[in-house]
Amino acid sequence: MERIYVHASVYQKFVDGFVELTRRYRLGNPLDAQTTLGPMVRADAAANVRNQIEDAMKTGARALLDPKGFPANKDGTPYLAPQVLVDVDHRMTLMSEETFGPAVGIMAVKSDEEAITLMNDSRYGLTASIWTSDPQAAPSIGERVETGTWYMNRCDYLDPALAWTGVKDSGRGCTLSRLGLEAFHPAQIVSSAPGLLGMDKRKRIVLITHDRLKPALVEWARSHIELLREHELYAIGTTGSRIEKTDSRINSPLKPGWLAGAPQSGA
Repeated sequence: MERIYVHASVYQKFVDGFVELTRRYRLGNPLDAQTTLGPMVRADAAANVRNQIEDAMKTGARALLDPKGFPANKDGTPYLAPQVLVDVDHRMTLMSEETFGPAVGIMAVKSDEEAITLMNDSRYGLTASIWTSDPQAAPSIGERVETGTWYMNRCDYLDPALAWTGVKDSGRGCTLSRLGLEAFHPAQIVSSAPGLLGMDKRKRIVLITHDRLKPALVEWARSHIELLREHELYAIGTTGSRIEKTDSRINSPLKPGWLAGAPQSGA
């Protein structure tokens, strides 16, 4: 969670509850059962967050937590006390850059429109989280938020079937889901002129993948069966020497080795 925007009517109540909950965290060794907040990945990563906090406070932000309440907090180490800041704005790096640490700024807004404008005022666009008791309001907000994914009443939920993607400077392409797996399936397209190898005007499409990813490629082929039926044939195989050939019915295996020359009998 990088930035939080809360309607003015519930802002103070939200901030008070957020701070009270954060005070309960126990910063320490992740191998300790009592720890609820572990160290950052590196000391320089923690230093970057400390710099963002200091920058915000110099520009007028107020820090609501005393780092002394977290004994493990120590400069020069990855151990960093959590911090909640108010009176923040988008001039501050805390609100305009990625923090990736236990520090967050909370701003009050007067309307959904103001919240959407502020949410989109960023060069990043990975995820957004919309918290509401109105299931009809969330989609109207989410559709206008410039992120690859938006959540309703949850955040950073991962599922193998759910694409993980971003827009703007949050990256290109996606991982997870069928969309993500397609990036690992480089297709080799073979097109023959009419009359050669006994083919007509339709194209021969060959899809080659590694054995471990073959089930996912087969699933992709099934979902594109109407497109594939427009062509002569295609193959689903491996990156090794053995190529297993199938026809457009997906489940009818034919003889291997046809890439070396003309289709064998039964093709």
